[in-house]
Amino acid sequence: MTNTKNIPIPSGLYRKLHKLAQESDMDSAEDLILFILQDYMDRNVVKEDMEPNSDDDALLRKRLEDLGYM
Repeated sequence: MTNTKNIPIPSGLYRKLHKLAQESDMDSAEDLILFILQDYMDRNVVKEDMEPNSDDDALLRKRLEDLGYM
């Protein structure tokens, strides 16, 4: 079972989300909210596996040196 948290959402915003969910063929406003949050996280949060490591740093430095930037 997934743990969840309750987040208060102003009624007017929830009504708009509910309407948009219906227009988008989403099952519920909650599904739309989760989709929006996940999309935001995917676009704006650096994933650990994407963080450069020391090997990446050395390769980048070498490339910049070869191009005359360092």
